This record gives sequence, C-alpha cells and structure tokens, in this order.
Amino acid sequence: MATAYWCGGDSGNETDIDVAANYVDAANGTNPFGSVPDSDDHVIFQSLALSNVSHNCTINANIEFYSIKTEAGSTLTGNASYTITVVNETSDYATKIDGTIASTPNFTINTTVDTRVDVSDGGAAGTVTFLGTGNKQLRGTPTITNFIINDASSDNDTSGAVTITGDFTITAGIFDTGADHALTVTGDVSVVGTLTCNASVVAMRSIS
Repeated sequence: MATAYWCGGDSGNETDIDVAANYVDAANGTNPFGSVPDSDDHVIFQSLALSNVSHNCTINANIEFYSIKTEAGSTLTGNASYTITVVNETSDYATKIDGTIASTPNFTINTTVDTRVDVSDGGAAGTVTFLGTGNKQLRGTPTITNFIINDASSDNDTSGAVTITGDFTITAGIFDTGADHALTVTGDVSVVGTLTCNASVVAMRSIS
C-alpha cells in the first residue's frame, strides 16, 4: 500500500479527484504521486492551509481507493452521480473524516476486514453503502442521506446516534444499534436482513 496526498491545482482540472497531477507522494510535498490513486492506495485529503495545497477536492468521477482520510482544514465535495469506494482500512478506519464534507458525498465501503467507518463528522454524507464480508462500525454521530447494507455475512453496528434523512435499506446482513444508540430515519426502512434495535429510541416513517 502506498499513500497519496491530495494537493489539487492541475490547470483546468484543479479540483478533480481522478487527475494524477492533483496528488503528491508526501505530506505537503511537491513530488508527483505519478498516477491516479486506486484500490492499492491510501489517500489523504490535505488541509487547504498547507503551502503546497492549492484547491480542495470534488468527487467528479466514480473512484476506488484502499482507504481515505480527510484532514482538518480540508473540504471534500460530493456529487450525487459519483461515489468513492473503499476496499480496506488504515489505522482501523476505512474512512476517517476530520475535515469538512459538502454536497453529501457518496461512500461505498466494500471490505473483507472488520473496520470503522467515519463518514460525516464534518457534514452530512450522501448514500452510504456497506458491502463485503467485513463487519463495520459507524463512528461518531453520523448524518447520512440514504444508508444501504447488502452482505449476508456482515454484522454492523454504531458507536453513536445515527440520523438518516432519507431511506434505510438492509437487503442482507445485520445492523445493531449498539449500546442503545438512537436511530432516526426520516424516510422508510426496508429490512430483509436483520435490524436489532435493543433499547434504543427509534423513529422512522415506515418499516417493511
């Protein structure tokens, strides 16, 4: 696994996530990473305050990474048409959001390892999808637009209250509210897998 650092600034493509020239190979560095990062690469979206970071990143294409981290001082902007897919973890996290997220970015977590998923500490995430056999734990108190779980082998839970402003769909697999954390769903809940609510306060429009 290599680590790519977002710097932005490629002429005409300054914010594009799928342009090789927008990445360097060291923190606040200037040496090009050399390619568009992929499923073998951990990606760090660096703070705009750093001297060699000129633009924040926008998700302008579907893309797959090993794992990601956004640093404080960065903003990762989503697009409803595109998704970041993460296939592994770094330091126990598939996704670690310490910066700001804007325009509800979509994330698909498709791991075979057990991992932690931080998707919205700096704002609301878009559609978050859990795939793969690895168990996943939502961290913090995330706000998610739509949440989908679809793997019969996965056992997923949360470390804090979860707010879903759209729909929650468990096609296969398990979601457990953990130590009685609140679950609020503005839209509909569809459960073919298993939803374990414990003694949590749960609010939803409908369930089927």
